[in-house]
Amino acid sequence: MKRSLLLPALLLTFVVFSCRKDRVCSCVIKETGSVATHSQTQGFPPFLPGSDTTVYSPYDDTRTSKARYAKTNKKQMRGNCFESYEENIKTSEINSSPGIFTITTTNTGKRNISCEIE
Repeated sequence: MKRSLLLPALLLTFVVFSCRKDRVCSCVIKETGSVATHSQTQGFPPFLPGSDTTVYSPYDDTRTSKARYAKTNKKQMRGNCFESYEENIKTSEINSSPGIFTITTTNTGKRNISCEIE
């Protein structure tokens, strides 16, 4: 009786522990949008006039990211590695020298992240 239960118990233990292994979440991050650069200089009137310009340019950036998880089963991995995600981007950076110039750079667009388990 004990011998007949030992084999299925060993098989079940092997199956449960064989599911836990090192896994990798591989993601592709794609950003698209535009960059607006606004520069403003005071100048030195009447010799050097001030200026105020805005330049718009598109940008497209794609990069990859990999995260390695040790001894993880598939269920835990699905919680750690989402399938896809989309978010809006809006960042501003201001560089200035008081009374001389101000440069404001604004990035706007979308970030799309898609991941898969390797």
